[in-house]
Amino acid sequence: MRQELATLRKIFASRSVRWGALVAFSALFVVVRSLPHIALYKQFLGLPGIALTRYGEVFFEYSIASFAMAPLYEQFISIALPLLVVVNAIVAYRYYRRVTTRAGGVTIASVGGIFLGLFGVGCFACSGLLLAPLLALFGLTGVVALLPFRGLEIGFFGIAVLALSTFFLLRALARPQTCRVSARR
Repeated sequence: MRQELATLRKIFASRSVRWGALVAFSALFVVVRSLPHIALYKQFLGLPGIALTRYGEVFFEYSIASFAMAPLYEQFISIALPLLVVVNAIVAYRYYRRVTTRAGGVTIASVGGIFLGLFGVGCFACSGLLLAPLLALFGLTGVVALLPFRGLEIGFFGIAVLALSTFFLLRALARPQTCRVSARR
């Protein structure tokens, strides 16, 4: 675990990486906070005679200002998902720059965690959950009512997969690069 943290510190030692990560995190945070309110934004944009500044106020109020009033588990998803997506993307980029061959399992875990995390954003009742249309297609929307967080478990699972993927990428980066075929001989 210490090697992985040291590798992560080394990656984020560069000021440009830290600033890029901060900008990417901020953008993803706004996206994650905005996803559950897309239907509301569409309806509001359809109203005639609204001042342009009012559009910005409504967007800010529902996306950013509502964060303080959100339940703790929603706040956790809103922070952890963008943070892990950014860290995972930076670590995966470093990993692929170092390794010429692709490791399929790590790639699938990274993409799968991002996919599941984004599909677990929002509440199922307001159709903010991106997975809602897919579940409705297969007739599984009633099953979500049985879950304790009404479908947010998918977001938590995505965050766990992202965290594991990032850990394994960091572990691979922490090890010295050697040829495994020649090491066996």
